[in-house]
Amino acid sequence: MELIEALPRLISWAIPIIILAVIVLPQAIRILREYERGVIFRLGKLLTAKGPGVIFLIPIVDRM
Repeated sequence: MELIEALPRLISWAIPIIILAVIVLPQAIRILREYERGVIFRLGKLLTAKGPGVIFLIPIVDRM
């Protein structure tokens, strides 16, 4: 019974978190192909160069 009463409150938190994840995750993940290289800038300063593979970026802070 307590779970049923808490369900609307849980859903009201889950929906915005899911929407935020759908917006942020595509911006945070980059995939570089075998022949590509990427340069990562954090707040406008050179951070590092990355090779092929999956690259995780911090949205708004990192640029590639």
